[in-house]
Amino acid sequence: MNFDLNESELALPEKIKTLIKDGGLLVPEAIEEAPPKEVEAALRPCLKRLGETGYLSAAVGKKKQDELLSLLCAQKELARSSQVLLFATELQRLVCSWIADCGGETESITSGDQIAAVAVSESVAIRTEAARSGDEYVLNGEKTQVSLAPMADLFAVCAKTENGLAVFLVPQSTPGLEVGPRIRTLGYDALCTSPLRLNDVHVPAGNMIAPQEIIGDLRAAENRAMTAASLGIMGLCLEEATQFANTPKEKGVKPPAGHQIIRFTLAEMLTLLQTAEILANRAFAAIAGGNREADSLLLCAKVFATESACTVSQQALQIMASSGYQRPNPVERAFRNARLGPIIGHTSETARMSIADDILA
Repeated sequence: MNFDLNESELALPEKIKTLIKDGGLLVPEAIEEAPPKEVEAALRPCLKRLGETGYLSAAVGKKKQDELLSLLCAQKELARSSQVLLFATELQRLVCSWIADCGGETESITSGDQIAAVAVSESVAIRTEAARSGDEYVLNGEKTQVSLAPMADLFAVCAKTENGLAVFLVPQSTPGLEVGPRIRTLGYDALCTSPLRLNDVHVPAGNMIAPQEIIGDLRAAENRAMTAASLGIMGLCLEEATQFANTPKEKGVKPPAGHQIIRFTLAEMLTLLQTAEILANRAFAAIAGGNREADSLLLCAKVFATESACTVSQQALQIMASSGYQRPNPVERAFRNARLGPIIGHTSETARMSIADDILA
């Protein structure tokens, strides 16, 4: 199957390449130890510039799924520069897709003017409740992990209604909305993940949207994001390891690439990256084409890409030794970020079970 993109499909990836090359995207991970306000100050200009390229509006909603392959190529470029920025943009895209599919307006988010956060996760199941009160809903509950919470202008809050689950668009300034203390994480720390509490939060009934598969949409978005991020991680690690291996460390001493084991390792890293890219391309093309096997293909791509990213980042660290282990180093950061891939969205274990169910069916 040929996944070559045409000229119009290549336009978005080229815009992202140019933006990165020209220094238009400050890498948020470089300030992951900074307070949320400083992270926000770095993130907002990046989202604004990405909005100007059309990146944030690409493949938003079910009617624009034909843009997924072009988006994947752009995502790979962005992920090589900043995995945090990639993940943040995918949260914006998910919220916009929910709004667009329900006939709402997304310009304030796709332009990068507003930051949206997805408030779905809870410790066991969705217990946040939304009780109807005249022309409003009153929300009560707690979300355990909400990325971008300290800097969000708008929260997409999943809650139980009398008719099932729904999403409520809640502005940050709404009384009763409380962002908890930042949760420190191994990787993606610049996302400033925090709990969110809702105490008698009044939301106009018009702010309710009803996506058909809220949890399924979230998991699929996470699977796509982690697949793309893993491709970026592998590309970054291969590039850094190759540059290190080609650089002599002492005069008269051959560089690391002169050793066969290093050359074999670089070859394996490229093989894993190329295979993951092919699987991802096929999966995203299947989603765009409405292929009935699209869900399983995405899970296959996600499992292989995320686990391969862990392997490749480990191999890059092994080649670069202590220099790659030091902070701040893009390989050290990629090594930590890669570990999120197998445990977010469909974990590697649940993905394998689902793939097996499809095979047996």
